[in-house]
Amino acid sequence: MASSTTTLLPLVDACDNIDLPHADASISSETLTPLYLALPPLPGQKPIGLLRPSVLAALEEDNAFQGSEKAVWDVRSGLGVGFRGWLGSTEERSREVKRMVHRWREEKQFWEELKGWRNELYPVYGPPLSPGNPFIVFTVERAASGLFGVPTFGIHLTAYTPDYRIWVPRRSRTKQTWPSKLDNTVAGGIAFGDSPASTVVKECGEEADLDEEFVRQNVKAVGVITYFYRTLRGWLQPEVEYVYDLPVPAPEDTASPAVIPKPRDGEVESFELLPIPEIQRLMLAGEFKYNCTLVLIDFFIRHGFLTPDNEPNFLEIAARLHRSLPFHLPS
Repeated sequence: MASSTTTLLPLVDACDNIDLPHADASISSETLTPLYLALPPLPGQKPIGLLRPSVLAALEEDNAFQGSEKAVWDVRSGLGVGFRGWLGSTEERSREVKRMVHRWREEKQFWEELKGWRNELYPVYGPPLSPGNPFIVFTVERAASGLFGVPTFGIHLTAYTPDYRIWVPRRSRTKQTWPSKLDNTVAGGIAFGDSPASTVVKECGEEADLDEEFVRQNVKAVGVITYFYRTLRGWLQPEVEYVYDLPVPAPEDTASPAVIPKPRDGEVESFELLPIPEIQRLMLAGEFKYNCTLVLIDFFIRHGFLTPDNEPNFLEIAARLHRSLPFHLPS
């Protein structure tokens, strides 16, 4: 693993980078406007997202496009942005966000983000209705979530053998994001209406052709990681990843039925079974998708491969994997 002269902290910095100087000074100096359910926010209320100046201007333009009676956005200097009072339900707010984002796509506004359209909705959470009872303010097309700076949620699973080799996929070269990069064994976003548990079973089948019954019987929910990523183009992606382990027999084990992931839905080109030292080398060489390195670091810590004795920045790394996000989250 890491040594006194090698640290995995730069891998964390690459993904959890919102508080770090950005490569583009014009981006790091931007004023971000908080997005709330409604204005004025109640004392102590957290925002549901953060808006860059270009998006704030697009919301004001949408108000003008809609006219005063159908304007969606309450924009107040010094306070932030909220939905206007005539939008009283999740469905109404979602409908108006869908209308606006579809118009942006048709007009090729924010095209670098929206060209990756998924036809998949993500939930945006607000203040809970009661303890343990999350409240969804609106839903938004997955590709547009970064425009609103809202938290998104996913699952990441590590399939590993008893001798701690890990099944590592290489993403398809035709993927809209991170083509040809190495990934976690199985990963995917949690769509509106789905749970982490149902998503991990679904993604194991779709991405890795793993038997559903085997996954249900052997998968282990082992925690969660959080990070706040700002893309090179400046878009905000606070993310929560539910983390799973899946112990599998070694391919050489003839006494157990073979469990070998295989590409199925075109998201992955191939799987390779790699030892941890080789995985660490590839991580440091930049071969992995950024957030996947955080999941692997979490795996190394939980299984005793990364410790205070071999990682000089152990405490900072451990804390950064579980950073507090300044938004409302489900319980």
